[in-house]
Amino acid sequence: MIKNALSVGIPGTDSCGINLAAALGIFACNSDKNLQILANIKPTDIQKAIKMVKQDLITVKLANTHKKLYIEVVIETDISCSKVIIEEHHDNVVLIEVDGNTIKNNQCKDTRYSTMIMDS
Repeated sequence: MIKNALSVGIPGTDSCGINLAAALGIFACNSDKNLQILANIKPTDIQKAIKMVKQDLITVKLANTHKKLYIEVVIETDISCSKVIIEEHHDNVVLIEVDGNTIKNNQCKDTRYSTMIMDS
C-alpha cells in the first residue's frame, strides 16, 4: 500500500505522494465517488493542497497493524477535531468521531496493535 501511494500518480495532477493525496482529500467534497473522489478536483484546490504540504500541515505515519489496509485521519483545527478510520477496503469507513462524539463505530475490538497513519 505504501509503495503504491508513494509512486502512483494522483488523478488530475502531475504529482504523486501520500501527503499531497491526503491534502487533496480535504478539498474533495463528494464521497459518493468512492475511488474516483479526486476526479473533479479543481486547479485551485491542487495549489491549496500543495501549499499545505509545503507548510508541513500534513503528517503521514506508518501504522503498526495486521490489517491489509488501515488509514486513520485526524483533522484538528482551533475549534474542532475529527477522526475517521478506514479498514480492509478503501470504502470501508469503520469509525467517525467529531469533537470526541462517536458518529459511527464498526471497528473490530482488537487492541493488540497500536495504530496511527495520518494526522493533519
